[in-house]
Amino acid sequence: MFDSIIWFFLGASFYALLNSLLTHKETKRIYKTMSALNSVVMHSLHTEIQHAMGVKHASMKMTTQLPTQVVNSIIKKDEQFLDKWKHVSYITILSTVPERYQDKFTLMDLDEATDFLKVKL
Repeated sequence: MFDSIIWFFLGASFYALLNSLLTHKETKRIYKTMSALNSVVMHSLHTEIQHAMGVKHASMKMTTQLPTQVVNSIIKKDEQFLDKWKHVSYITILSTVPERYQDKFTLMDLDEATDFLKVKL
């Protein structure tokens, strides 16, 4: 009876070790794919916000009712907001990733992300 228990625990331990080795590679690939997808989405949102801010800034520069100082101040604050938004968004997404995979989860540039995902733009 004792031999059976020992063989059972050895088999269960071997299965757990083999399972963790096989799934670790797959889990790393899943997190890299999530990283690429999030990078594409964040880049798209960043680009759209930049374009919207460009239209806003151009409209403000065309008006004669706003002093140049005010327009420049608004432009500077908008740029700071966009930088902060991108950083906070990335940190928020990264906080959902387990610590052991956070080094695999990086913000890729658009070309790298689309190459990894094998997507053509």
